[in-house]
Amino acid sequence: MIQQKLAILGSTGSIGTQALEIISEKPELFSISALSANKNYKLLAEQANWHKPDDIVLCDSAFRRDFENLLSYKPKNIIYGSNALEAVASQNQYD
Repeated sequence: MIQQKLAILGSTGSIGTQALEIISEKPELFSISALSANKNYKLLAEQANWHKPDDIVLCDSAFRRDFENLLSYKPKNIIYGSNALEAVASQNQYD
């Protein structure tokens, strides 16, 4: 079976965290390619370290340094700012 490449926008919110819990139960079916959060950089870093997505969006760039210090791996792209969410959402690489 082919893994579905998913982008979870708002991954630190209630729906996002619930989606990640369900996805974690079926790692053979899903891979997380992108995660995003508005300000909750600590939870976003925890999620990113677990799922290791290629793309991460943190809308509030004030936490940039603190966020990057919490990452235990090097994602392909870390994008900051509210417009970054639109850029990631418009990509056609996610299922």
